[in-house]
Amino acid sequence: MSSSNEPPDISGNGAGDNQSSIVLASEIQPGTGTGTSTSTGQSPAPAAAASKPKIFKIPIEIRRMIYRFAWTIDPKPYRLRKTYQLRYDYLAKQMAILTKMGEVSRQMRDEAYGDFFRSAQAYMRWNTQQQGYSPQNLEAMRVLQHCVLMENHLQHVIYHWPENAEHRGSMFRWLETLSQLRTLKIVFSGAPGVGVNERHKAEHYLPRLFRRLVQSLETRNANFPESKKPWVTFYVEYEKLVALWNQLDWFTELVREISRGTDPKPPSTIIENHLGCLDPLWPRQARL
Repeated sequence: MSSSNEPPDISGNGAGDNQSSIVLASEIQPGTGTGTSTSTGQSPAPAAAASKPKIFKIPIEIRRMIYRFAWTIDPKPYRLRKTYQLRYDYLAKQMAILTKMGEVSRQMRDEAYGDFFRSAQAYMRWNTQQQGYSPQNLEAMRVLQHCVLMENHLQHVIYHWPENAEHRGSMFRWLETLSQLRTLKIVFSGAPGVGVNERHKAEHYLPRLFRRLVQSLETRNANFPESKKPWVTFYVEYEKLVALWNQLDWFTELVREISRGTDPKPPSTIIENHLGCLDPLWPRQARL
């Protein structure tokens, strides 16, 4: 196979992935390159018609089964004994397999990536030891944030609101690069404010942070004007804290401002592939 230095624009925004111009050997026309006549004085025979790889001669339903088999990895060798999380190299290997599938041809990339990313969700969480704050988890999120596949194809993100400013800033900048983002689920694991100082924080400090989130989403939509505006939903982990969040007038206004996407109703998708350093027992049939 050979690749071009100028990948074609597939998504319409000039942000095609780096593997978008792969040329199959079977697509190269035989009998060309010299342009000279044969020893008999006759012109060379017409070039044979290019043939597709054999996999594209079988039904699409069977091809999809093959794609799923290819990107499915046994988690046992990558499982941490104490936390049951998966090491970040599990995610790295999965991304490497998907990249190789995209290198085969544009058709395979469109079919395989369409199936995978339609039901894949990136899991981003920094702020608690119990829910994934570990060197493995931090490295997994670094892999996600520096992966070209994510920028060009990722559709679904779940984001646990962190207290660490460094992680929050990197997350906001990453959101601005996701050209195909369709849903963003923001999860709160704590209360917006309980004591006097915390209440002041909830009324003055938090609104500025959320305004930064709004700005990042606006930048993302401006960067990819041809892409649909993503749906943003908010979820509080502990039911007893829901009322505290709903008491904040600025927060309820924020939800109304940015939660609705371009589609008339939010996407209904069953998530089958969770991307990150995760407990493998996390339910695989989670519905958005």
